[in-house]
Amino acid sequence: MASRKRLLYVVFLIVPILGFSQYSERYKELTSGIQPIDSLPIDETYRNGRKKAEGLIYVYRIGDDYFEVPVGVVKEYNRGGTLDNITEFDAFGNTLQYTSYGECGICFDAETLELQTNAQNISDFLADARYVTTTYYVKQYEYTDIPCSKYLEREGKQVDMKKVGPWKLYNPDGSLKKEKNFD
Repeated sequence: MASRKRLLYVVFLIVPILGFSQYSERYKELTSGIQPIDSLPIDETYRNGRKKAEGLIYVYRIGDDYFEVPVGVVKEYNRGGTLDNITEFDAFGNTLQYTSYGECGICFDAETLELQTNAQNISDFLADARYVTTTYYVKQYEYTDIPCSKYLEREGKQVDMKKVGPWKLYNPDGSLKKEKNFD
C-alpha cells in the first residue's frame, strides 16, 4: 500500500497531465494552418509479447525539421497487460486529459482547462514543452483499508505542475478535511 501511495505521489508531481481545454489567442494563431504530413501508429509491446502502448503520432515538417507528436488517445499498459493510463492529446502533442488507473479503477485524473504559449515560432512550439503553459484541474484518489475502496483525497488547479488557488483535501468519508490556498 505504501508503494502505491508513493507512486501516486510521483504521478501527482511529475506527470504532464491534462482534458478539454481553452486555447489562448497566441496558441490558435501559432497553430492555425499547420497540418501534419503523415501519421504513424504507436504499437509497442514488451518482450513478453504483451502490449505496452497504443495510439497515434502525427509528423509535422517545418522547414527542414521534422517533429513527431502523440495525438488523440494514447493508452499505456503495465507488463501484466493491465491498463496503466490513458492520455488524450491535441493535434500538437499537448495533453488534454490524463487518467491513471490502479487495481480498482481511477487513481488520478487531470483535465486541461487552458493552454497558452509564448513560443515565437511553430518550430519552438513543437520542439519544446517549455513554451506551453498548461492549467489543469486535478483529482487524486486514495485507497481505504477496505479492498478496492477509494475516495477523492484532494482536488484543485495546477499551472505547469504547481498548485494554484484553493485545494481541497477530503477524509475517507467524503467530508472536507481542510482547504488550502496556493496563491
